[in-house]
Amino acid sequence: MKECRRIYALLLVPLLLCAVLCVPVRAQERPEAAVLLWRLVNAARANPAAALAAAGIEEAVARAALGADAGLLDTGLPPLAWNGNLGLAAGGHNREMVERIYYSTAGLDGSTPYERVAAAGYQAAAADELLGAIAFDAYMEPGDAAALIFSGWLRDEVDPARTAPRHILNPEWSEVAYDFRDAVIDLGPGLPTNLYVVVADFAHPETPRAFIMGTVYADADGDGVWGPGEGFAGAALNFRIDGFAGEGHAVSGLSGVWQYPLVAGTWTIRLTDGQGSAAVYRLTQNQPVQNRLQDLRLK
Repeated sequence: MKECRRIYALLLVPLLLCAVLCVPVRAQERPEAAVLLWRLVNAARANPAAALAAAGIEEAVARAALGADAGLLDTGLPPLAWNGNLGLAAGGHNREMVERIYYSTAGLDGSTPYERVAAAGYQAAAADELLGAIAFDAYMEPGDAAALIFSGWLRDEVDPARTAPRHILNPEWSEVAYDFRDAVIDLGPGLPTNLYVVVADFAHPETPRAFIMGTVYADADGDGVWGPGEGFAGAALNFRIDGFAGEGHAVSGLSGVWQYPLVAGTWTIRLTDGQGSAAVYRLTQNQPVQNRLQDLRLK
């Protein structure tokens, strides 16, 4: 990780200098890596202490850096719901950065993250943006790059020298979207030409709302929890809530992720994979309603 961060730091100067001279040879969206970042961030919010341990970060250092917010290492935070309008804002800014070869939360027109999410149709009480980038010579899987970028973000969040607001471990945010792209750019002699660039837009809406979300997964390693690569796309989810008429429906999407509006009550979730396998889950959501992470394992 130290080497990746070194390359990333050296990369910023040529990116800023060659906004006119450099031209991307190729740029492509990587939605699977964006979804993985969503999962990794939400897992870290659910169990910050475990995420820090997995990243090799000493908990005592993190507690000191978090100060008055150190208690969230024990309580965790609700997950962040995905929002399509935030995705439009993140994608538009990332596309512009790759095409125009620059790296900044400020747009070339001077726009701020808040202004861009508003222009994308999101009514935010607050909004902010987090960037990530990694450059490499030999091919790197998008998922591996996403994991490295996430690890760098997490380390920065608990750096004792940090003065900027946090994003991953910030209770203010409730919704998010990630845009992850790769590009091949000629930055000059001796510099890597392959890049992954990420824009993450965080926000809290003017009108509070809550969602239940998670991943439908096939437990390939038998450990009883979701792991990268285990997501199952195309599973049907049927929701019934005691005291409410009718039934809700959803289908697990890319990498098995799903999301549905959340209300208080007792839920029955029926999961079918289209191949004859079914599972039924019962859960209770009490007040106050806040975002909830609920992975569903195929039986």
